[in-house]
Amino acid sequence: MRLFSLLSAVVAVAALVAYIANAESDQSKILAIKSSEFTHPFNIGHKNDGTARFLRVNQHNKELEKEERMFEGSSVRKAAKSIMNIDDLSAKNEKALEVYKAWASKFDYKHTVSNYLKIGKIEKYDPIWNGYVAYLDKTFTSM
Repeated sequence: MRLFSLLSAVVAVAALVAYIANAESDQSKILAIKSSEFTHPFNIGHKNDGTARFLRVNQHNKELEKEERMFEGSSVRKAAKSIMNIDDLSAKNEKALEVYKAWASKFDYKHTVSNYLKIGKIEKYDPIWNGYVAYLDKTFTSM
């Protein structure tokens, strides 16, 4: 009987501690809410006292995004071609490191560069892709 009482007390205390920890967790974390429901319209029906915050609603332009992606893809392929056109090995390595560093800072995911280089479809960019992956592996393992 004592074991059962002790066990139930431990479970009750653990549940209470978990409840308190959950209830008093860090309240400073703010959810990123991206909805037009939380923006204030300009014609709200009463005079604004200057304390209200007006949030901009971002409207995505799919045509503009497509053009930007096309431009980025062509710039990635152009940089890859510039690496391939250099005959001197040391100059080629320096240019490749410069380009790889720019790609690593610009793109969050390496498959983005893979998509722009059309890996699997165009084989001439495979050495550039392999060098970029090796650069990323070397960069992240040395951190």
